[in-house]
Amino acid sequence: MTFIATSSSLKHVAMLTSTLRSNSVCYARPITRIRMHSTVLPIIRKQLDNNTEEDISEEELFRYSRHRWLTFDEDDKLASRYRKFNVAALVEAAATAVGDGTKSCVKILKCIEGSCNKALLLTMDDGTEVLAKLPNPNAGPSFYTTASQVATHQFLREILDLPVPRIYAYSADSSNAVGAEYIIEDKAAGQPLSDVWYSWSEESQTRLVSQLVDIETKLASLSFRSHGCLYYKKDLVQRGIPVRHFYAPLLHPTSLKCDHISLQEYTIGPSVTAALWEDERATMESLDRGPWWNPLAYMKSIVTNEKLWAENHAVPRSNSYGPTNGIQSPQGYISLLERYLQLMPYMAPAPTPMTLFHPDLHMDNIFVDPETKKIACIIDWQTTLIAEPYFQPNYPKMLTPIEPSPRDDKSDEENAMDHYQALTEQRSPQRWAQMNDSNHYLLTKVISSIPGSWTRDNGFGLCHNLIAATVNWEEVAPPGMPCPIHFTEEELESHNCDLQVAADLAGILEQLEQGSIIPNDGKVLADDYERALEASRKVKEWFVFRVESEKERDTNSKV
Repeated sequence: MTFIATSSSLKHVAMLTSTLRSNSVCYARPITRIRMHSTVLPIIRKQLDNNTEEDISEEELFRYSRHRWLTFDEDDKLASRYRKFNVAALVEAAATAVGDGTKSCVKILKCIEGSCNKALLLTMDDGTEVLAKLPNPNAGPSFYTTASQVATHQFLREILDLPVPRIYAYSADSSNAVGAEYIIEDKAAGQPLSDVWYSWSEESQTRLVSQLVDIETKLASLSFRSHGCLYYKKDLVQRGIPVRHFYAPLLHPTSLKCDHISLQEYTIGPSVTAALWEDERATMESLDRGPWWNPLAYMKSIVTNEKLWAENHAVPRSNSYGPTNGIQSPQGYISLLERYLQLMPYMAPAPTPMTLFHPDLHMDNIFVDPETKKIACIIDWQTTLIAEPYFQPNYPKMLTPIEPSPRDDKSDEENAMDHYQALTEQRSPQRWAQMNDSNHYLLTKVISSIPGSWTRDNGFGLCHNLIAATVNWEEVAPPGMPCPIHFTEEELESHNCDLQVAADLAGILEQLEQGSIIPNDGKVLADDYERALEASRKVKEWFVFRVESEKERDTNSKV
């Protein structure tokens, strides 16, 4: 890891200095010099699920090793989580960004792996700890993902005064010395909520939920003109990307640190939702990824984007649910998308204020002070969107019960959910009403499942949702408006057959998952892979035996 002052290393330092100066956020410490010599070689370790550590090689920093998959595409899944980078350059970037008291990095700890990012805790020689985050290929468009996350963090800290990590430096350009986009930020203060939640009293849990509602209310207090992601204008301009005027009038009287000059640094740009960029979509310039001005524009573009991809890249395949009913050919799939487009003008909700929201508020993204039991930090704002309440989660993921409880013995999450719903309805009645519309799922939530629907083998689900829309048309559409699409008796009969197969299969998979035999998505901890693989083999043999036995019975019954 030692840097030698050769002509090549001087070029490396020049690149690094340029990157840091151009991309450091305004509150990062000024960079006075680049340290050329590291006297201590950092040790490299990995955090395990039991919160212990073990030594690893540099190569393992780049690989994803926490889980394996029982599916045929495991190699693709692992490849989409592999990200190589220049470790020495990243360490130097962090040491330089932190400040003059730091001379070198003495330890690199690969944190417990998330699906979309490399998170490395860097310990400096003076004891300072900072987090380096690098997006995996499956995180979506690396430039947009990094640039948007940085701008969102700054906006939340400076404008909304929310507890998010401070960013020291970043680069949204993979041609930098590190060889990858990266963010250097503070280590999150406090402990993950998951470490303490179940030891807290109901009163403490209720107070925590009240704090969450306060944060969501503050996020909803600013209204934006369009649906998309936040960016610094300068980052988009440097890439030659058109910027849109930023507009954020206050909806409610607040004490926000908001002024016209600070808002001028920001703009709203494309969505970083990974499904809009995966596979061939990443290079399809004709796709509309936002920003969008109203719900209809957003919903139409999502369906049109998928239709354009299917017309150019989808290939025929077998039906996973039984007899082929047309949706397993690209033409049948495209036909479903075209029918969906016909419904859009009648299903899209009316324009409403668009607000920021956290898309993934589970317990590991909420850090608390264990003494005061107050929220100390909220992390992972990577895919934060500005959107209408119709397209936002109905409640934070942390309130999802781990397993159902008897009616007279509610779980911690169920009690907290009751408090959350009552308080949200009181604080944000309009937002609450939109998120809990009786046709919320049918009207808008289905849209989020359409990008990549063919790739995920979910054409059946799309067909099912369209049929549900026609059956419930009078509840969804304006009064007296006839449904513009229909399904033939043959299509409905075929779908009902597939529906029965799907229900039977779902029941079997649920039993396998609840019995801790095979997870529904085929993803298992690496240490459990061999056991799960053997269990999967036995389940497959059972399925084959069952099918052959049914065929034999059918043959004998016809004799």
